[in-house]
Amino acid sequence: MKPLTKNEKLTLVISSAALLVAGASLYMQFWYQVESMDAVIYEADPAGAELVLRIAVINRGNTAAMLLDLQPSVKGKPGQLDARLGPILSEVQAVGNKPPLLVDPGDIRTLTYRGPIDYEALYEVGSPPDPGFDDFDDKPTRKVVLNLRAEAMDIHGNVFDTSTGFLEMHLTTEVVAVWGAFTQKAELLQRRRYSR
Repeated sequence: MKPLTKNEKLTLVISSAALLVAGASLYMQFWYQVESMDAVIYEADPAGAELVLRIAVINRGNTAAMLLDLQPSVKGKPGQLDARLGPILSEVQAVGNKPPLLVDPGDIRTLTYRGPIDYEALYEVGSPPDPGFDDFDDKPTRKVVLNLRAEAMDIHGNVFDTSTGFLEMHLTTEVVAVWGAFTQKAELLQRRRYSR
């Protein structure tokens, strides 16, 4: 048998590398799964007795995922049951796209929520205000934190529940005095796995 020339050795190395890259690509395409879906709040405005939320749901994974439910809610005081707080924002509903939504890999779906705010009900469940926000126009204020509650499902039927605070308000029984968004992104799904 005759020894390989330099060109033949180089061809053998390049062919072997190409075969390894093809094998790795096949593995990543068919067996490696990334489940990653986020909700990004890009507008939150409680002004004018109406709450307006604009949310982008982004699937950064390589598998489809389902957004089952997404709803703003009120975060209760320590020891207070959140179930009693649900009806306070019950009229804030999705306009246009509504859950459940199938979100394909690399896809972005937008949701808009809109509805009236009951200042008196929010004031009743509010916490004591932060220092410096004790009153507004000579009326006492309360601090309220709004949550975004979400349910998502992966392609295996596993349901994931998450809740994150996104908006803090100091309000009177008649008006929002000060507000600020403090969380803009909620992880709905985050998992890497090898399928069989």
